Amino acid sequence: MFQSTVLMNVSDVMAVTGYKRSRAGDIVRKVNDYTESQGYITPKRGSCYIKAFCKLTGLARKEVLEAIRPGMEVKTCQEQSEP
Repeated sequence: MFQSTVLMNVSDVMAVTGYKRSRAGDIVRKVNDYTESQGYITPKRGSCYIKAFCKLTGLARKEVLEAIRPGMEVKTCQEQSEP
């Protein structure tokens, strides 16, 4: 199954923050409100962009990806472009 490195859902927010489902859902809504206020299209209901989540929480993208995708090798854009 494909696991996105662009979107995160409520369960992912729960794993990163340690909050319960209702509070994690509130965070996803706030991230999507921020995304929409910046003029971007928001993803499907119950999901948010990892980049916007990181910007609002102050966490590094790599840290978030390691928390929600344990064992998955996370590469930056520069590392992916190298042969």
